[in-house]
Amino acid sequence: GCGVIGLFALLWARTLGAGRLIASEVAPARIAAAQQLADVVLDPTKVDLTSELERLTDGLGPRVLFECTGGPEVQANTLEQVQRGGQVILLGISFDPVPMTLMSMNLREVSLKGCDAYSSLSGCGEFPMTLQFLKDKRIDPGTIPLISMRLIEINKAFKAAKAGQYAKVI
Repeated sequence: GCGVIGLFALLWARTLGAGRLIASEVAPARIAAAQQLADVVLDPTKVDLTSELERLTDGLGPRVLFECTGGPEVQANTLEQVQRGGQVILLGISFDPVPMTLMSMNLREVSLKGCDAYSSLSGCGEFPMTLQFLKDKRIDPGTIPLISMRLIEINKAFKAAKAGQYAKVI
C-alpha cells in the first residue's frame, strides 16, 4: 500500500539506490503519488497482484517485499509473492490475526522481519535517520500528499482521509 508508510518506503528505496520499484495501491491520489516514485504501480482491484509480480520479475517474485498496509489478508500473501530466498519486511501493523502458513516460509527459505520505526526513537534506526535525511535535504517528501488541518476542521479532515485524497491527514 502507498499510504504515508509505503510512500516513504519507496522514497527511501529510491534514495538508497534500489533497482526496479513495484508498488501496489487502490486509492487514486495515492496511485498518483506512487507513480512519481515507483517504476510500476499496480492496482490489486484491477489485476491479480501475485501474477503481476511474477510477470514483472521473470517468474521469480520480488527479492525484497515491504508490506505497508497492515491488512491481514495482504500480509498473509506476502510469503507466496516474494521470491524463493527473499525477504518480507512488515512495515504495516495488523491488530488482527494474520493467517500465514509458516511452512511456506520454511520451504521457500523466506525471511520475515518486523519493523516498528517508532521503537527507534531512542536515537538509532529508521525514524531518527529519516529526520536527519529530511534536515539534510537528502530526501524530498514533496511527492507525498500530506495535509495539516486545525482541530476546528476535524470534519473536513475526516472526509479527506476517508476519500483517500492524501497519504496522511494531520
